[in-house]
Amino acid sequence: MESSSSEQTSQSNTNTTTTKNKEQQESSSSINIQLFDLETYISRYEPKSETRLQRLLFIARHAPSDDVPTDDDLSTAAYRTLETQLKENENWRKYKEIFGGCCRRTEGGDLRMDTTAVGAMSLRENGGDGGGEEGKEGNTNEETTNKPSTLHFTYLPTLPTQYSSNSTLTLSTLESNFLSAQSCLDKDRIRQALLALGSHHRLTGNIEEASRRYKAAKTYCLNNGQAMENCMVVLSCALDGREYGKVRELVGRAEQQGTGGGGDGGGMVADWFGSHLQCALGLAYLAEGQFSDAAVAFGRVRVVDTTPTNQLSAMLSLEDLALYGGLLGLATMDRETMSKSLDVESCRERLELIPPLRDAIRHYVRAEYGACLNLLEELRGGWGLDLYLARHADGLWRMVRDKCIIQYFAPYTSVSLETMMESFGFFDSLEEVEEVVANLIERKKIVGARIHGVNKTLSSMSVRGLERRERRAMMRKVGRMGDVLLREVEGTVLRLACLENNICVTEEMKGKKGGRKMRRNRSSWRDGASAERTMLMGGESNMQEGSSDSSDDDDFYASRNENTTPSMMDIDNYTKAMM
Repeated sequence: MESSSSEQTSQSNTNTTTTKNKEQQESSSSINIQLFDLETYISRYEPKSETRLQRLLFIARHAPSDDVPTDDDLSTAAYRTLETQLKENENWRKYKEIFGGCCRRTEGGDLRMDTTAVGAMSLRENGGDGGGEEGKEGNTNEETTNKPSTLHFTYLPTLPTQYSSNSTLTLSTLESNFLSAQSCLDKDRIRQALLALGSHHRLTGNIEEASRRYKAAKTYCLNNGQAMENCMVVLSCALDGREYGKVRELVGRAEQQGTGGGGDGGGMVADWFGSHLQCALGLAYLAEGQFSDAAVAFGRVRVVDTTPTNQLSAMLSLEDLALYGGLLGLATMDRETMSKSLDVESCRERLELIPPLRDAIRHYVRAEYGACLNLLEELRGGWGLDLYLARHADGLWRMVRDKCIIQYFAPYTSVSLETMMESFGFFDSLEEVEEVVANLIERKKIVGARIHGVNKTLSSMSVRGLERRERRAMMRKVGRMGDVLLREVEGTVLRLACLENNICVTEEMKGKKGGRKMRRNRSSWRDGASAERTMLMGGESNMQEGSSDSSDDDDFYASRNENTTPSMMDIDNYTKAMM
């Protein structure tokens, strides 16, 4: 017996280790990039936008790199592109924050390491004081990040000073233009001056001040088209600052005010504005992990406008829209809903941008779950480098896999696990299939099913067995409801009896244990029916001390146990006695 128990313990430990290794392989495969064209990917976004900068930084920090970094590494290429954008925008804040921990190049051309900057950068990446949102995001998505200091990047300390002085001069010029427009009382000039100030603050990394300027410009909009463009800029700034609650608030306010209806531009303007609002709302829901709401929001997108003034490329690309909508739909929607989405022309056009995802959705609608999951496995490599998907990549993959397994098993009463493994085609062993199915049964995703350990089959209960189970549950529920009803009727009858006989609870009774339990412990509470009936009839013989009751009701109650719950017949007799 001891040897068998030790064997079982070792086997369970082995299975646990295998499960952990499998989960580590799954999480690592999500960022195993074989072919990732950085230039093509990043060209989909607005060249000077904050989302392009954040996506570059995320890729640079989380891309897989070799032990010995080279110039061809994805992380190195992302940092190089990021450095170029920061210098073009003269964004001295982000440049100092990201590259401040690298070796500094002095005036003589020598390189030296700034230990103070390295310590501050490490504190930011660990979530300490002064840490940027990028550092927090990197820390939550991956344990280790690629630092520019380890990739042989250099920091020029003169650039932040130069860019800061240039920014101050430009800001003073824009402020003077704004004051001049205010003196002329020209609403359009004031609006343009505020937009210029907001764009300058946004390029230099001051998102909070840029959002404040854009909000002030809303007051000076002359028509509906300008108001909608201003609303999209404010939404884009809120997404850049990761203020997702504010995004939901702004979208709800815009929908309630009906900004998209009427005005200049006609119905076409209303269509693209409503779709862009849903894009921003879907991104906010996705970032917060509300997958069902995000799928619904992305599914409502119909007409999109990629012009720079409408800010779509400053939030996401068309490929991102297709990927987010399709993947979230597979994870949260049923086959019928996904089939209806394929009938929408705009959804079909977007899915054409990602052919593997389009084919996966078609296989899912046709109940070809193995082909669907294999195609998603090919796409899964890029999810780990996406700014919004990386945190939820493994969870979404498991949701789609579990959903396919549940729907695969639904039409059958018995399924061989070996056949299921061959049908899906991505399980490594039969034990892995059994473990996944057992997890689904444990989480009650598959109800009324059992795994036969010898035959390796998954069998569901018969219809008659399920009916018996439901019947027993219903009987238990009815019994509980009956007990509650008895207590309520009993209490109501006693309260009515007290009111009819002018009986009230005095101060001495307050604070004592009452209710049904107290009445059970009192040996004379059932005799109150005869006493109260005698009082109503005007008799006093039964109320005298030491007198014995010989009524039929008393004999009936005397033959029963005093601690038993009164039946409905008891209550009826008691009520009749009180009348």
